[in-house]
Amino acid sequence: MSALILMIVVFAGYILMYRIYGKYISKWIFNLDKNRTPPSIKLQDGVDYQPTRKEIIFGQQL
Repeated sequence: MSALILMIVVFAGYILMYRIYGKYISKWIFNLDKNRTPPSIKLQDGVDYQPTRKEIIFGQQL
């Protein structure tokens, strides 16, 4: 039973640190901003750079 409790505590700590450290990395290291224009729209030339739907990008990765 103590292994189960330990596993739950470790998993909860992992989730907590994932949220805290993820916010830190996105804000201070990568400077992510939802209002920033993505390169596919900013550099769109109709040939190489074109915005696409998420479903198509996911399908190309598989």
